[in-house]
Amino acid sequence: MAQSALFKPPRFSTMRVRVLSGLALAALVAGTIGPLLLPIDGMGDVMTMTRVLGWALAAAVAVGSPGWRYVAPGELDERERAERARAVVIGHRVTGISICLAYIWLLLAAPGTLWLPDMYEAGWLMAMLFWVHVMVPAVILAWRDRAEEE
Repeated sequence: MAQSALFKPPRFSTMRVRVLSGLALAALVAGTIGPLLLPIDGMGDVMTMTRVLGWALAAAVAVGSPGWRYVAPGELDERERAERARAVVIGHRVTGISICLAYIWLLLAAPGTLWLPDMYEAGWLMAMLFWVHVMVPAVILAWRDRAEEE
């Protein structure tokens, strides 16, 4: 009986992570924030496909970079592990502040003085925030890495 090969995630270059993360962020913002600001049908097929494209690109960034993916023991040295841990901490802070600001907005909007998204829009906004949360550590590592630029 043949042994099954372990899943080996792709290893993207720094430049590829930068490009994919930019495309993912653009697709997420265009598909989620665009319908809120412009007269675009947010329930349409084009916007849904734009969001799904953003999700797929964000997942690729997370899987193909050392931000979240599993690394084997000895694969990273102490400095690389520290950089990775710092990127995760910064990512959690950034997305935590975003969640806190959204909560403050909800509290201020409760009396009816500020705009609130409907349930459908709120679901898409939360999905966008999740995928940005997943992608942020990889983006931080990619934009801090200067090895490929020199």
